Amino acid sequence: MDDYRPISKAPPPITPVRGSYLRPRPEPSQQPSSLPASYPNELNVRSTDEVRRAIKAFPLQSQILDICKRVLSKLIPAFCSEVRAKRLRADLALSHMKDLIHSLLVYNVSTGSEFRLEQELMRSKEWGSLVGRLRRAEIRTARLGSEPNTKEGIWKTIDHSLVSLKLSDAAGEIHEQMEELRRQVRARVAQSRNDAGLGPGLLEVELSHMRRWAESLQRIYLEVWQRQGRAETPLFVRTVWEKAIAPAIDGRLSASRCMFENLAARTRRALSAADQGNSTRQMRILRGELARRVEIRAKELEYALATTRSATKTHISRPKTKLRRPDSLVLEPPSKRASYTQGETARALGCSTRQVRNLVKGFKLTRTARGRIVNDAKLQAEYDSRHGPLKYK
Repeated sequence: MDDYRPISKAPPPITPVRGSYLRPRPEPSQQPSSLPASYPNELNVRSTDEVRRAIKAFPLQSQILDICKRVLSKLIPAFCSEVRAKRLRADLALSHMKDLIHSLLVYNVSTGSEFRLEQELMRSKEWGSLVGRLRRAEIRTARLGSEPNTKEGIWKTIDHSLVSLKLSDAAGEIHEQMEELRRQVRARVAQSRNDAGLGPGLLEVELSHMRRWAESLQRIYLEVWQRQGRAETPLFVRTVWEKAIAPAIDGRLSASRCMFENLAARTRRALSAADQGNSTRQMRILRGELARRVEIRAKELEYALATTRSATKTHISRPKTKLRRPDSLVLEPPSKRASYTQGETARALGCSTRQVRNLVKGFKLTRTARGRIVNDAKLQAEYDSRHGPLKYK
């Protein structure tokens, strides 16, 4: 009877009513079915691919800001290259990028929040990088705007009046030297009384004339071009060959044929078919040799320009390291202070906290359980190796 417990007949307590709220499932990111109507065709395929990659990396609509920032950062080089190539103005590039971002926001956020997200993107470092690089590309394009980039533009830019004055002096000098060589050939043939050596001797003189005339043309055009304050480029070398040197060589070929025909009429001795074929073949060989030299020079300039641009880009992109004062913090004796924070250690060693952590990983410093650096012989040795003998306060 002592273990008897009365059982209450009261109703059980009321259980609290639980709500039926279900958290909504995150919606997947949506890719626009098409880019804006005014978007440049040259960037259509690349932009579509970058949008696809960004959506694959951030598959939820709640990550729309990350999607837009990734697209911005990936398309900056493409827009800058279009501006530098003068296929797109910098202001239109900004407008097209805004249209692309707006299209992404419309497809992935609720109505009314596009403006707030657009303003947040305008304050991001990716947008600032886009604006800064477009501005630099615009300045570079304006600075090089007067630089011709086509063969017709280079040919129109050359001061042909100055070229003609220089060529007249060079032509007179070369003509006098060639006439002297022709007289020597005729005198040698007359002395030997062998008319068969006249044709080959004059052919040798004509080949020398063509070579010297081509070299004079190339040298004079380059001098005038540099006098105009411009640099020798592969396009300039090929333009001078196509517009000046090659036509001059073709003209000399025709003149040489006429000269040999007149020679045959005066001497009443027609050149044999072998001599005529040999003269034509030798002149064509010389023309091909000069053309190869021009192309070799153009290729060398292309490699030199590519190397210069690569070195300049590497020099510009190299980050500048901030110099730290080695005496910003002087270590105290271990008897006075047993440990330092990682920031204090970095100030004492003149490095960053990341380098301090790397020293700990390399067992060059000792770290406590709380992450502090022990003031022991390792720290003193590291300080000595960087700043000389340790001096306490």
